[in-house]
Amino acid sequence: MTNYKIIHFTLPVVFGFFLSWNLVVAAAPPIITGVNPTNAGPGQQIEIYGTDLGSDVGLGASAGNVINIKGSVNLQLTVVTFEVPLNLSPGSYSVSVTGNEGISTTTQTLTIKAGGAPLPVQPVPTPPTQGLPTDLGQLIQQIFAWSLGILGISVFVMFFYSGFLWLTAAGNTSKIGEAKTHMTNAVFGAILLLSSYLILYTINPDFVKCTINLPGLGTQQPNSSSNPCK
Repeated sequence: MTNYKIIHFTLPVVFGFFLSWNLVVAAAPPIITGVNPTNAGPGQQIEIYGTDLGSDVGLGASAGNVINIKGSVNLQLTVVTFEVPLNLSPGSYSVSVTGNEGISTTTQTLTIKAGGAPLPVQPVPTPPTQGLPTDLGQLIQQIFAWSLGILGISVFVMFFYSGFLWLTAAGNTSKIGEAKTHMTNAVFGAILLLSSYLILYTINPDFVKCTINLPGLGTQQPNSSSNPCK
């Protein structure tokens, strides 16, 4: 009976001793291992890493005054997050955290710069290039091909218009003369078109074959699927 009373009295004492010991061991002063980022602007979030951290953050200015900020700490007491006050003056500040068992100050300094948090980088839109020439050689090819087509259509339209004037002149010599003048100009235009073709062919046959070979630009090989001359 006596042994039972001793055991009954000893167990609570031993349990209380171990519980007090665990509480003493678990409660340790905070330790700061890092601050990220170390350069920030007003309104930007800062993270402090370490162990046994608390939510009370202090920023020490060079003048000696300390700005106290209330942050948020995770359940493991390893990360404290706080936001730089908008009215905080630019400069270098020491960072300290207050935990359950004291205050810890890191050797890293937090530099606050003027202005707010950096804006995210906006993507630069690229102009559409589908169906458009992408280099000088292709541009020359397209211009020459379009010019040939436009001049050929112009000559055809002038002949058609001149024939219509002559047909509807009804013996009016002035209208007939105007129609002849338009036809003559159209013939000269066709001759000029053929002459330009012959001149380009004489200089370099590649100009009229849609194959450009210019120094420094490389060789543009003909492509049957996208050749503007076909």
